[in-house]
Amino acid sequence: MNRGWITILMISLLLLGLLGCGGDVVIMEHSIQEKDGPVPIKLVVWSSRAYDTYRAIQDDFRYKHPHIELTIEMQENYGDYIAAKTASNDLPDLFFLTPYHEVQVYAKNGMLMDLSERAFTDNVFDLTRKSVSYNGKVYGYPMSIGFLGVIYNKKLFRDAGITGSPQTLNEFKEAVLKIKALGITPFASSFKDHWTLKHLFSTLQGSVVKEPSTWISSMDRGSGTFRSRDVGEIFDVLDMIRGNTNVNPLESDYDDSIQLMAMEKAAMIHNGNWAVADLFKINPNLEVGLFPLPVSDNPNDAILAVDTEIVIVLNHNTKYPKEALQVLDYISDNSDRTGWMHHYTKDVSTQPAMPFDQKPLLGGTYSTFEEAYQSNRIIPWMYQQYPLGLGEAAGEILQSYYAGEIEQNTVFDMLDQMWRDKVD
Repeated sequence: MNRGWITILMISLLLLGLLGCGGDVVIMEHSIQEKDGPVPIKLVVWSSRAYDTYRAIQDDFRYKHPHIELTIEMQENYGDYIAAKTASNDLPDLFFLTPYHEVQVYAKNGMLMDLSERAFTDNVFDLTRKSVSYNGKVYGYPMSIGFLGVIYNKKLFRDAGITGSPQTLNEFKEAVLKIKALGITPFASSFKDHWTLKHLFSTLQGSVVKEPSTWISSMDRGSGTFRSRDVGEIFDVLDMIRGNTNVNPLESDYDDSIQLMAMEKAAMIHNGNWAVADLFKINPNLEVGLFPLPVSDNPNDAILAVDTEIVIVLNHNTKYPKEALQVLDYISDNSDRTGWMHHYTKDVSTQPAMPFDQKPLLGGTYSTFEEAYQSNRIIPWMYQQYPLGLGEAAGEILQSYYAGEIEQNTVFDMLDQMWRDKVD
């Protein structure tokens, strides 16, 4: 077919599209774009040390799908970016959300594409489905699952005469004393970053709230409270950690904590699996382990916090839904040994939300993570089911508590009131 006939055909199709339904116009956009060059698709992610990983993934995708120009964009102030794009109705084609409540809010407001018929929905672990669902439909791909717990230096524990990992609060306190006797700081602080305190508070709360789903429902109904029966144990642990960190802990951020831990100047941090990757980038010979954060003298209360870590969603109003779905299919393909899962598992040390035969590089933490998951001795990341913004607020409130500006009761009062304000 010569160029003249192609031009006539394309004009005819365009006129039919304008006279007919909107779906034909979308198809026409694809045809024009493919004639002019690759279709541009943007995936926006929050900033991390995974820059090289994303560049490798981007290059791999473009090589395999030359008709699509995938751009992976990292945003430093991700929350502000997404809020602004949401307000202006200018969301990117694909973007990150946190699981549960955030996904549900965007789905409820018609901003996300229904992904219920995509192949990944049959492959993901059961644990993750609730985190990406709303009204019986799937609105996101659970990209990964991760843990929140105590990452510790096995060598320093051995040097201090600590055998095994603490299972009770008393054992935890004894381990701290033995570490201090070595002249080593027990905990590397990252309290300048409110998100690390959000994780810490959420993990402790998940351990003392025996029925997380029931508690969340009670809070939404207005009958619940953060003052649960065993909630005093939360502050026992918070105070113990606060009293055994590096100097000026509220001036020490996540990067500082990673540096202290990697250089073996601190024995423990409370954080997630991403921290293991960051530690190994500084000190690949670091010998690390993992244990659930103890909250009482009952070892059964020490349960690892495991949940969906990141959700990838598709903008319902993307100009190129066909191509955006092709990107999602690439991301969620667990048979591709050189694709997204390969790079992300190898370089970011995170577990895909579906079976994949390449294990994440989590060092000595992986066996604890895998055992907890397989035995179902896990709790969810509670903050992800809070109303939007309350998780971040909880971290900021804990910063004020650690700074001595407010008391325990005030922490409860503020959190209860903020929850009521957000659901009313």
